[in-house]
Amino acid sequence: MFKPLLILLLAISINDSVLAATKTYSRFLISTVNPCTYCSNHIACRSTWRFSEQCLPNVEFVEMTPELRNYLLDLHNERRNIIAGGMEKGFDPAVRMATMSWNYEFEYLSKLNLLQCVTKHDKCRRTPDYPYVGQNLASVRWTNYNFTLDYVLEMLVDYWYRENQYITKYDVKYMKKRTDLPHKIGHFTLMAQERANEVGCAISRQSTANVSEVFLACDYSFTSFYNVSVYREGSPASQCQSGQNPKYPNLCSVQEVYNIKDIEYENNLFNFIF
Repeated sequence: MFKPLLILLLAISINDSVLAATKTYSRFLISTVNPCTYCSNHIACRSTWRFSEQCLPNVEFVEMTPELRNYLLDLHNERRNIIAGGMEKGFDPAVRMATMSWNYEFEYLSKLNLLQCVTKHDKCRRTPDYPYVGQNLASVRWTNYNFTLDYVLEMLVDYWYRENQYITKYDVKYMKKRTDLPHKIGHFTLMAQERANEVGCAISRQSTANVSEVFLACDYSFTSFYNVSVYREGSPASQCQSGQNPKYPNLCSVQEVYNIKDIEYENNLFNFIF
């Protein structure tokens, strides 16, 4: 059973020792690729790596350990396995849903987003390998409780996942523009996106004497598009060319290759309903 929600907002964080280690993961810093050539408002273009004045003085990044990365991967893949297996009420199973693996470039770019200390999606975050990078953001604030980080992260990922109550299997199949939606749905469509086989996240926290905040940003290797199905329905994992994932049998193996550069996507960019 997934954890209950608390008060959900959004914001950010960082510390110099983690920053120095993380920078080396970015292809933008170890190759000739300049992110400004992709778009002038790319999140990595001319970034100062400084927090906004809106941040609290004690804001800091949470160190992304191997255990923490694996935990976030499991939070995503467990829910994808549920959807792909047809175990979520109202949704058909998926024939070729990817298993998500960790992407360090996305982890780096997610940290840059958190420097804003506001809940605001990047205008551009494409990378040399991924032209259509998706993004989920969330945060939680609480008082007088001593929550573990694992508990808080599961709560935030569940916040994204529970948007499934506002979307139908028709939306999943056709992804048409709708003006009658009672709630945002873009976080869930990213979590259920068939082609999104890589994710990288960053976490930050800050506090006052009585209030604690944790912020989570995740970037994905593929985003949502109008007129492009979130996933294709049918027998679970029946069209996986590389076989099933032994841990998540409704997902394809981590070796599955997805075409994410089809020309059809160019004119159907999803105006995120976040």
